[in-house]
Amino acid sequence: MTRPPELELTRERAIQGASALVLAALLAKVANLVSMLVMARLLLRPEIGGFAVALGLVVILAKFSNFAARRDILRDPQLATAKTKAYVLVQGGLSTLIGLAMIFGADLAVRSSAAWIPGTHQDRHMVSILLTSLAGLPLLESITLPAVAWVESRLRFKLTAIAEVLSLFTQAGVAIISAAQGNGPWALVHGIYAGFTVRLLIVWSAALGPVWKAPLDRNALRSVYHFGSTMLATMLVSTAARNLPEVLVGTGAGLAAAGAFKYAYLLPHAAEQIIEQLGRANLAVLGHQDRTQRQGRVFGMTTRFSFLVLMPGIFLGVPHAEFITAAVLGPGWESAAQPLPVLILLVVVRAGFIHWHDVATVHGRADLLLKTSIVSLGALLVFGISLTQSFGALGMAWAALIAWCLPLPFVLRWTVRKTDTRITDLVGPAVLAGALALLLGEFAVASLPKVTVLTRLLVILGQGLTYSIAISRLDRELVALLWGTLRKNKPQVEIGSA
Repeated sequence: MTRPPELELTRERAIQGASALVLAALLAKVANLVSMLVMARLLLRPEIGGFAVALGLVVILAKFSNFAARRDILRDPQLATAKTKAYVLVQGGLSTLIGLAMIFGADLAVRSSAAWIPGTHQDRHMVSILLTSLAGLPLLESITLPAVAWVESRLRFKLTAIAEVLSLFTQAGVAIISAAQGNGPWALVHGIYAGFTVRLLIVWSAALGPVWKAPLDRNALRSVYHFGSTMLATMLVSTAARNLPEVLVGTGAGLAAAGAFKYAYLLPHAAEQIIEQLGRANLAVLGHQDRTQRQGRVFGMTTRFSFLVLMPGIFLGVPHAEFITAAVLGPGWESAAQPLPVLILLVVVRAGFIHWHDVATVHGRADLLLKTSIVSLGALLVFGISLTQSFGALGMAWAALIAWCLPLPFVLRWTVRKTDTRITDLVGPAVLAGALALLLGEFAVASLPKVTVLTRLLVILGQGLTYSIAISRLDRELVALLWGTLRKNKPQVEIGSA
């Protein structure tokens, strides 16, 4: 079957799409980071921790209506419109039931919360009310994500980028204004609803007409049942593995520790979200590649770029964790410095999983995603509960890292076989360049008799220069591609070339 002319992939459109999403992620994360830093000064740590616990539970509950529509829609662009309609109907119905259950279960949550939330009765009541107030998020999310996937299947990455930037800026602005008016943790609720609504309106302005007119397709419904149901289970397990750490820290070490863990994860999570944006364009491109060699080319480029972006977090976060925490979060957040280096390593590991998920999706192996997620969740529960009780937020960070590393050997072997690539080619240049910069930072901090702000900034500058020079020598191909994209010229390297 020939592809529609408007969906023919070119090198320029693929690169522009990835660039638009990465730039949008950068802008959105800046807005989110600024908002959270302002909130750190407007709200108390137990209030932030209470919101983190409530939102983590809502995210887990919302996944009961999330069939990972984006993956199914993008892997088969020919049925994108029909699948979008099917997923909206199925997910919308389930999320409505989930929201109603959250609302009417508020009294039960208040009575039983003493068993899983430490602190005063007021703290437990706050978490329960926050949980109820966020009951509408599953519905908003479940009807927005299929529309986002439909827009990306048309390769309109700039529209989704605009939607997400405006959504995050709206969320940040509303939350800050509401917090300044003295609304406490409910300011975060106001912000998140405003941001979700803006994103919904923008993407559906493009998708409403075609999706509304599309008939219900039997093949689309069958795909929801087979691929979507497996991905539903996968999303439940993987989301629990990603969001349970904050909940376990809050229940095992207190809401203040949960707030410290959440803020320690701010910068690493921002980097992870940027890599996920790159993965969105990557999956859309992979869905149009027919040969293993071409898929390996796309996978290799995106993976190398991801590690190029993430390595600075390691060589800066490990020797300068306390300095970064104090500079970014301000006084009173020293406890967030301990888990920061471990969480940075966790994000690097997860970046590899993000791109592997794309390859497995194109090959229709949703079952592999489910199996690896089950392994990670089981390990998180085993190690997380014990380590959190002994070491607090730091123990949970190590537990999460161990949990995500366990299935890594299998993932690496499977990916190398399916994409005809070598691990050393994917991560070798960035790891070597990052190791040089890390050694420089550790040596400088350890050898200087007194580390002032000025000397530390000079060390960071030296690390950055070392990394830049090393990566330009070790991975000339990727640097040429990025430089050509920034200059808006045709790069000499073609993604997806044979």
